[in-house]
Amino acid sequence: MVDRAWEGETVVCIAGGPYLSETDLALVEGRFPAIAVNDAYLVAPWADVVYFADHRWWKWHTDGIAKRFAWANFSKEEQRAAFAAFKGQKCTIENTGMMISDPEVFMLHNLGSEGLCEKPNGLHTGSNSGYQAMNIAYLAGAKRILMLAYDMRFAGRSTHAHDGHPHKHPEDVYSGYARNFKTMLPQLTRAGVEVINCTPGSRIDAFPIRSLASILGGA
Repeated sequence: MVDRAWEGETVVCIAGGPYLSETDLALVEGRFPAIAVNDAYLVAPWADVVYFADHRWWKWHTDGIAKRFAWANFSKEEQRAAFAAFKGQKCTIENTGMMISDPEVFMLHNLGSEGLCEKPNGLHTGSNSGYQAMNIAYLAGAKRILMLAYDMRFAGRSTHAHDGHPHKHPEDVYSGYARNFKTMLPQLTRAGVEVINCTPGSRIDAFPIRSLASILGGA
């Protein structure tokens, strides 16, 4: 169950798109509650939650998989140790989560696809883990959500801020993911939750797009 632990707060959701930068991470570290999506926990080990929706991803990161970011490299052993040592909550969703044999991983129910789940024991999926992370922030009581590295497009040959996942998706799949975010707008509006996409060039057009520096520079 997701507690309303972040009532009225700004919550940062950190995805793994090519726009992710060491500079933006430094701006939010220790300043706001944070949810790291998939591999983002490696460069944001201080995040409160690491969220993943694929049992294969859990297997890769439990067994160990080498990862390379522009500013940080992790050997297979270093990555495995980092995942084991992550101090925040590890969280996933059924049905793939039911294949995860780890008592430290909290599993939420899959209760739909469009919009936001209002039940604290579940999520709506939007077909992607970044969407699901925002549903967690919403359930936890966030009044403002900042989206980092939600590109939903490739940058040249770069699919992610890291060197990608073993299982690849074509770029047009991300176009569909991007469209799904519009379905959460009615509930966000009713709840008075502000969402800012801090990913210049993002394919997601459901929310205003501003650089993180421009937002926090005046805070």
